[in-house]
Amino acid sequence: MEARIDAIDCANFTAVMSTEQANLLKAFGVRRVIVGGSYGTIARAQLEAAVANNFEVEAYSWISKPYSALRIANVLNAIAGLPIKRIWLDAEDEAAAGSWISENLDDIRSAIAFVRFARPDLEIGIYSGAGWWRANTGNYQGQDICSLPLWLANYRNPVGVADYRTLLFGGWTSAVMWQYAGTTDTAGLNTD
Repeated sequence: MEARIDAIDCANFTAVMSTEQANLLKAFGVRRVIVGGSYGTIARAQLEAAVANNFEVEAYSWISKPYSALRIANVLNAIAGLPIKRIWLDAEDEAAAGSWISENLDDIRSAIAFVRFARPDLEIGIYSGAGWWRANTGNYQGQDICSLPLWLANYRNPVGVADYRTLLFGGWTSAVMWQYAGTTDTAGLNTD
């Protein structure tokens, strides 16, 4: 499989992209920018810059104990009025490791329900990796969650992987995208 950059993940750890950086990202092949807004720092400015530079723009929020609703609300406030079609719910919180599997699944279901109630117009996807999912959900396969699009987190080099589906878990049979690298500099921005 060929490694390519179709999308970048901008969290609160990086600056707001400039037009010059946006042009570099486009030259690399980036067409989608996904902005984390759980902490409410500079997410709105990052989202606005990505929209202004004609990227497909999505957002994500951590599902984390004990403040999932607050973090999701921060993201929903940051995207208000912007042409955002999808929110990703990030299921990888290390604090969940000490929780019961049923509790972690309830947290994920509650996050989905919160978004559906607050913004029924948004598509919802799940971001997670096999290690976290298997350990913290018992490799849950139910379609109430696993029918949602998956953003696969697996930091394995895609070169040499003949079929990414061998990396899937839970009830997913495909992924919308595969994040194969962690924090890296992309056009001067701290991205994943």
